[in-house]
Amino acid sequence: MKKLGWFVAVLVAALMVLACGAGGNDDQGVRDLGSALGSSPAPATESTEPTTAERHAAQIKQQAFLAGDWLVPSEAKVGTYKGAAVSGGHCYWERHRSVDGTFDDLIQNGNAEGDQIIVVRLTGKDKLLRLEGDCMFVRQQKR
Repeated sequence: MKKLGWFVAVLVAALMVLACGAGGNDDQGVRDLGSALGSSPAPATESTEPTTAERHAAQIKQQAFLAGDWLVPSEAKVGTYKGAAVSGGHCYWERHRSVDGTFDDLIQNGNAEGDQIIVVRLTGKDKLLRLEGDCMFVRQQKR
């Protein structure tokens, strides 16, 4: 039960980071959040070195998969992914053996509601991972 709570907390934190940084390559999302909270953005510094928070946000963006079609293995690598329907929403997922994404090429699919955890294993047979709704998946590192 502790693992489930930790995973959901990480997913929510990752979604918040993605939402703040979804505005592009600059930190406009962070500035907009600061404006909404009534604070001014921090003045720009001379350093071009990314902060710890910026490095962490970039790492999460590289590892998180949201709604859309993801090509295997060029965009979504073969491996095990854990996911959930973010913010208590609904998530539908599909694995396909071709990039066409047709019903005939469907390997496996499923649904999740609320805080239900989903585990999807992409293999060498997979060519497309399709996520619809409020999905957020993160590739699990081998231990």
